[in-house]
Amino acid sequence: MLTKLSMVVVLVLAVTSIAMAEASNLVSIPESLLTQDQLAQLKAQRTITTIGKYAGIGNEIGTAFKEGLGAVKDVAIDLSNSRVGWFVMAMIAWKVVGNDLLQLIIGLPLWLIGTIVFVWSYKRTCTSFKYLKKTEKVGLLKWTHEYDIHEPETDNLDLTRILHGVFFVAFQVVMCLAVLT
Repeated sequence: MLTKLSMVVVLVLAVTSIAMAEASNLVSIPESLLTQDQLAQLKAQRTITTIGKYAGIGNEIGTAFKEGLGAVKDVAIDLSNSRVGWFVMAMIAWKVVGNDLLQLIIGLPLWLIGTIVFVWSYKRTCTSFKYLKKTEKVGLLKWTHEYDIHEPETDNLDLTRILHGVFFVAFQVVMCLAVLT
């Protein structure tokens, strides 16, 4: 028993002495005592070590992103194939383009109707036009028509035309800004 124990102790001492002998090969020298070639070699070795550390970190980050995005992709596909997923996608689409879509759906018809009303108002109040005053049946398939000409009121006609023009331009500018932005 003593011989086995003594052999284990001798073996442990031999291993530790070899490790200490390797550690004793390490020498610390201030950088100011090294030559330019040795400094360049030391700097290159440090750079390679630093780059290796960053490459390892980059590899770990890349692996984490790949695994994380893979999980997100799987969950997103499962969600998009469900009714809840479709509803969520519709809500997201509405949040992104809903306001613009609403502006177009309401704004364009309003713009068109407003323009037609301005043109109609200008024609009725600022220009002369012919209108059908009376229709009489003369024969079996014969009719007579009596027309009259409507003349605009001459009081403040110039002011009415100017106001129509100003309000029409203002309306067009406001609608352009409201619909197109």
